[in-house]
Amino acid sequence: RKKMMANSSSEIRGDFNMNNQGGGGGGGGGGGMAGGSESASILGSNANYYFKKRPTQHFIFRMKRRTKMALGITIALILVLAAILLAFFLTAKRALGPPTPFHMCQESDYAVVPLGVYGGIYNDNLSSFLLTSKNSPYFIAMDAGNLYNGIVAFITAMESVLLNSNEYYSPILFPSWATNPTQKAGWFLRNSISGYFIGHPHLDHLAGLLIDAPEDYFANPEGPFPTYPAIPKSIIGLNTTISAIQTDLFNNLVWADFAQLGRYKYQILDDGEETEVLPLMGNFTQGLPLEENDYLTNLKVKIFKTCHDNIYSSAFLFTNNITSRQFLFFSDTGVPSSVPESWCNWTSHLETVWASVDLVNLNGIIIEVSFPDETPDNRMYGHLRPRDLIGQLHVLASLNNVSSLSDLPVIIQHVKPNLNPAVDPYSAEARDLILHQLTEQNNLGVKFMLPKQG
Repeated sequence: RKKMMANSSSEIRGDFNMNNQGGGGGGGGGGGMAGGSESASILGSNANYYFKKRPTQHFIFRMKRRTKMALGITIALILVLAAILLAFFLTAKRALGPPTPFHMCQESDYAVVPLGVYGGIYNDNLSSFLLTSKNSPYFIAMDAGNLYNGIVAFITAMESVLLNSNEYYSPILFPSWATNPTQKAGWFLRNSISGYFIGHPHLDHLAGLLIDAPEDYFANPEGPFPTYPAIPKSIIGLNTTISAIQTDLFNNLVWADFAQLGRYKYQILDDGEETEVLPLMGNFTQGLPLEENDYLTNLKVKIFKTCHDNIYSSAFLFTNNITSRQFLFFSDTGVPSSVPESWCNWTSHLETVWASVDLVNLNGIIIEVSFPDETPDNRMYGHLRPRDLIGQLHVLASLNNVSSLSDLPVIIQHVKPNLNPAVDPYSAEARDLILHQLTEQNNLGVKFMLPKQG
């Protein structure tokens, strides 16, 4: 084999030399062609000799060549298929949008952003929700246990699926200098949240407002600086709530008096009072490019006194003046532990709320369920268990003469953590246990949801 290949190699080298030498003239060119033809004939003869003498190797050679070709074709087909699937996936993502409330609720009267969903020791994820509608760039806060961290989570969620937030929810327009979630969250806090509806003055519903107050001002679009004079935002609630905030928190002792500094303005509502939302926003909305159909211009709110152990809490019922659609938000309420129920009959107060609801036009409810069903009354301190909420939803159905609340969205908030050893697979995570217990008792067709921050 070595001798034969050496002969072939020699002939090939000779052919190369002859071609080079024959380039000088016509005769040389002819010699080069003849030499090349002879060389090819010799190489072909040797190759035929080799493969005739080595049929097995010839077969293996052809099989390897065909295998390589098949492998290459297969890889190419796989790459083409992957490209098609990727294009389809990205197109679907663009069509569906990100998993945020805005894209899913573009055609609804209300959209909700959970800035904080827990109670207890989750100090970066405490009760707070934003309410907006359709394509409005303005939001109102319902409680304020957490603001900034939740806004960062919200903006990050909007930007997490390849496209930027403006393509997902175009009314939120950030200035050119706001290029990362931190800067965008600061801008959003200052310019998109137009007021705060505070249900009661406990810190797990106010901590975000307090801590973020130094940075909470209407900002100049041309830079991260406040406008002067200051344009205050409204803090709205019952007299008992506003008095506690003013006297015990923004008092220049526990914290600076940011209301005195012009950052906030207090708006007191009486139990059962119903009023338009826009006037409550005060000067903050003056000069803003509010469209005629923006929900702030067509929204009214009714406040209800509720019971939260040894203090009063609140519920806010929002109604769209054009569509009559409603949304109901409860701050903490439920079974008392430190005072007798006669001090504030929590079930009676909730019945007053249910009686004011137009069930046909009710878009959804946010309400707390802090503890699982096993929690005794003397450990409740003005909160609800799954069985308490189910009982109250039956009252709502009864007052409206219906036997079902089919697909009514009920958003569960303020779940307290389980810090004790788990006794079953559900109790390791309190949210899982509470959802399990709600689902087992749900004979009304309610759509229970436990949201995540952002």
